[in-house]
Amino acid sequence: MAGFGSPVDDGSDVGTLEAWLLADPDATYLMRMEGEALLDTQVASGDYLLIERTRSVRAGDIVVAEIDGDYVVRFLRKNGRGEQYLEAANEMYPKLIPQESLNIEGKVIACIRKYEN
Repeated sequence: MAGFGSPVDDGSDVGTLEAWLLADPDATYLMRMEGEALLDTQVASGDYLLIERTRSVRAGDIVVAEIDGDYVVRFLRKNGRGEQYLEAANEMYPKLIPQESLNIEGKVIACIRKYEN
């Protein structure tokens, strides 16, 4: 049975939710997830993703990317030759290998699901 949560009292200095989540507020935005590409990570259509525009992305990060003219949210991966591609967390979606271009728009830093309107 779940009880009431208690404020953080472990000596950490969390402060506000905004301060905890946003390293660079001017480079951060919220977008609504559409589709089931990340379903196996428990990110569902309708969830909100907090995106940070950053150049420091690496293989394994969930990113918002423009690939061959389409925008998607996927895991960034690298093959054995160091070439980047995108992979869903749902076996129903194929790997996306760029034919012309792959531009990373930002990195997903949080998923927010609101249970009430």
